Amino acid sequence: MKPAQVLATGLLFFLLFMPVFTIMGDLRVECELSEQTDCSEWEQVQGITGVGLFFGFILSVGGAYKMRIYATSGKKRKFCSKCGSVGAQDTRLCFVCDSIVAAEFLELEELTE
Repeated sequence: MKPAQVLATGLLFFLLFMPVFTIMGDLRVECELSEQTDCSEWEQVQGITGVGLFFGFILSVGGAYKMRIYATSGKKRKFCSKCGSVGAQDTRLCFVCDSIVAAEFLELEELTE
């Protein structure tokens, strides 16, 4: 699976199991407050949905981490020579400190001659 699909699957698991977990938790609390004899089935169902939530969380984190690794592995990072910001420099113009690298002026002077 692609990293984006792993992330999407994890988020889907998380979003599907979250309301089930809360509803089962509410039913378990109601059962315990009504002082019925056995509320173990609600504990088991809530445990199963908790495992589904955990599985979705792990898939989401793993997919996001994989996406980050793939995104940064093939690209070389550009640094601004004045402010040192990473990735803010495009075509020798820094969008963080609004500075232009000196080499850009040389290219402009060559074009005007």
